[in-house]
Amino acid sequence: MSKVKRDLRKVVGFTANMLEMGLSPSTRVLSKKIVPANLFARQRMSLEKGSMVLKLNRLRLANNVPMMLETSTFERTSARGLRSRTSPRPCGKFFENIYGHKPNRHTQNVTIAKFSGSQAGLFGLEAGAWLF
Repeated sequence: MSKVKRDLRKVVGFTANMLEMGLSPSTRVLSKKIVPANLFARQRMSLEKGSMVLKLNRLRLANNVPMMLETSTFERTSARGLRSRTSPRPCGKFFENIYGHKPNRHTQNVTIAKFSGSQAGLFGLEAGAWLF
């Protein structure tokens, strides 16, 4: 696969970005669970201590090649249908279709990290590999 370009200065979803490049995007849900909101999530979503959120971990692929691990956090009540859905639609489209609006706040964090054994395995790499 050729290099994938992503302009980090503009917010565009993974699906739209891959389609713009002529690639076929897909998603594999790794986990979906209701968890207590951490401090970062509480601050970003104006939640009180003890609030619960939906944490969604997904493997994003292009032409069936793993491209990134994505963790999304949603306020629990606004993500009611998201927890049980099986549709491959992007989350933004889900909110637009179900609630009539897109999420109004979006934060992207890009990290350089060493992958653990299970994470590295998703990409066909050895544990401890560095990835951007």
